[in-house]
Amino acid sequence: MKQSKYMKLIVTLLAFACFCCSCSTEKGPDAKNRKDRESKITSSAEDKDISDDQIEDSISDTETWVSEPSDNEDVVADTSDGVLNLSLPQPAANSALGTANCSNGGFATGDEQNSYYVTFPSEDRIAIVKEDRASGTKTPIYTTVPKDAPNVDSLNIVGDALYFRENLSEKESFMIVKVNVNDSTFDVIDNGEIDSFSAYGDHLYYADSCNLVRCDLDGQNKTTIYESEHDAVPPRIPYCFIDGKIYFATPAEYEKDGYFFGKLCSMDLDGKNLTEINADVDVCNSEFFMYDGEKLFFVGTTEADGMCIYSCKLDGSDLESGDKGMPRSMNFIAGNYIMATDAEIFLKNDGNGYELIDSGNIRWSRIVLVENDLYYIDDDETKSNLPVMTRISLLGGPKEALV
Repeated sequence: MKQSKYMKLIVTLLAFACFCCSCSTEKGPDAKNRKDRESKITSSAEDKDISDDQIEDSISDTETWVSEPSDNEDVVADTSDGVLNLSLPQPAANSALGTANCSNGGFATGDEQNSYYVTFPSEDRIAIVKEDRASGTKTPIYTTVPKDAPNVDSLNIVGDALYFRENLSEKESFMIVKVNVNDSTFDVIDNGEIDSFSAYGDHLYYADSCNLVRCDLDGQNKTTIYESEHDAVPPRIPYCFIDGKIYFATPAEYEKDGYFFGKLCSMDLDGKNLTEINADVDVCNSEFFMYDGEKLFFVGTTEADGMCIYSCKLDGSDLESGDKGMPRSMNFIAGNYIMATDAEIFLKNDGNGYELIDSGNIRWSRIVLVENDLYYIDDDETKSNLPVMTRISLLGGPKEALV
């Protein structure tokens, strides 16, 4: 396939927009376990001041699994006959997760043995599946109780605990849930206007009403490490962890055309040594925020280039704007940049431009990487009107619908 063909298609399809905030048979726990879950969520919510109406209506990347840059040969994609064949170097042992998984929705994650991902058994439920990569054995470990427009995202695995964010009934109201992946027991860690959730080291980090907070892995010792002077909806703070520091964007210095913009900053993991980074760009309060080992990538705006994806070094230098026709999200693993639009997923190759990986109706343009596998949600209404978790191996093979 030729570069010019896809570049024209990309430019034609894309008018850059801010990022969204956000099978057929149910495989969740049996009725008794479900009743226990509903009871536990109810009691946990009461302890944390969630209203009865909310309950009735609703009921990480780990520190060691972070991708690093590596030398990469030219990559060629062949999507003939619906089979992908990519010539990719094997990822390093510590390059098992995409650096932008959580900022792309985090609907899949993994550890050395298992993959974890969400599926959509019905319109009012979402399930989380644990899959042994060696045997292919799939085990549902959590299913939401029935609710309108269920949402589960930001999966982070730490040891035997899987952490994630699950919505309640009110807009922008979420709870953080911790599930034991071996016996499916769970606890509700916190609830509120929660966004930008991830686990790192011995702590959980998330935005709570536009403030960045952290707590222990059991939810104790919650402290505010960055207090915002402004509010935004959703209450999101884009950030990532680099060399024992947090690099982030302040959530809402000002609003323009419905988008919120702030300044680029860094601070210690406990919130000390807050420093504004001198980068001549305002950073959009979008989910997308990633580091490839050399530069930060984020959505921003400048007077010269407008709104698009920008990159800069950690000190704010070497600021570069991306093509106006760039995709809405990107991810990075083992030296490879995977990008997505609403209709395409492709790989950026400095030598050969962009190589198409797949096309379809890609929900939110989000892509998650776990080892050699790429996950995205196919929002094809012809498939029983349910979203479909879709997986493609970057080393070749057919596309899978995970149900």
